[in-house]
Amino acid sequence: MLQWLTDLVEPHHKAVKDLSELQLLAAFVSIHTTTITFLNAILDLAAHQECIQPIRDEIEAVISSNNGVIDRAVLRKMRKTDSFFKESARGTLPPRKYITFIVF
Repeated sequence: MLQWLTDLVEPHHKAVKDLSELQLLAAFVSIHTTTITFLNAILDLAAHQECIQPIRDEIEAVISSNNGVIDRAVLRKMRKTDSFFKESARGTLPPRKYITFIVF
């Protein structure tokens, strides 16, 4: 990522301080969007409580079939959970789901 930033920015922004700020900003933005996506999924789950038990059953079954170990293979087997998160993300329009503050 650092090489990509170095290639992308104008020459006068290639100082270590500027590149560090850009990398921190990118990390902050990715953490923020991941948090908002997860929060919206939790809110959607609260709004559709009929989905909770099937998802819970799936998670318990898949994890117990792998002796309680959670790894990538186990996560790929959670089809209902994955589907719920995808549908939640697809239907999420940020301005409607949460308040956006603009700071000047």
